[in-house]
Amino acid sequence: MKKSIKITLILLGSILLVTGIIIPTLPFMMKWDPAYGTPVLEFPFENPDDIIWLRGYNLIEEESDGGHHTGIDLKIENASKVISPCTGTVGLISSSVNTNKGHIMISINIRINLVWSIMIVFEPYSNSTEFHETQLSNIYVKFSQRVEVGDEIGLLLNGGEFPHIHFTVRKYSNDVCPFDYSSDESQATFLEIAERTNSTICYH
Repeated sequence: MKKSIKITLILLGSILLVTGIIIPTLPFMMKWDPAYGTPVLEFPFENPDDIIWLRGYNLIEEESDGGHHTGIDLKIENASKVISPCTGTVGLISSSVNTNKGHIMISINIRINLVWSIMIVFEPYSNSTEFHETQLSNIYVKFSQRVEVGDEIGLLLNGGEFPHIHFTVRKYSNDVCPFDYSSDESQATFLEIAERTNSTICYH
């Protein structure tokens, strides 16, 4: 058999293996369950009474040249426990600095299934390296860890003017309003906070 034919057969076999076996079984290997289901999310704080204000999804942001706010910000007054609003697998955990405000951010991604994921960004509002390390030490999850609804993700610390988490939900790579995919109980919590703090949950 000619070498080129062998290479072609190997390539075809590899494609069939990936598309026919690996991709369909990937959600089960990674324990992403359900494989393609739409999530029903719970509220991401252990004690919703800790929230003193929220900043809504899709708010037009002047500092980003008219871009929209891709999640819901939930502001705290005192250090507060953040919990997983879903069942999933922890993906990338990364640290960065907000280019506009200069404060540190710690992003935690949780993959629900092939379609859906969430991101929770801890923003204690401090630009101190020492405080950054303290906040990092109060992140309780690790890459590839399996989490269930209600599992502790970390303790959000108060390091300045606007300590909060940024809560984003993504369908494929597109952000959507977390409120729209929350359970009835979680929606009631969002509504109570919005009314109590005179804030808007989603700008549609």
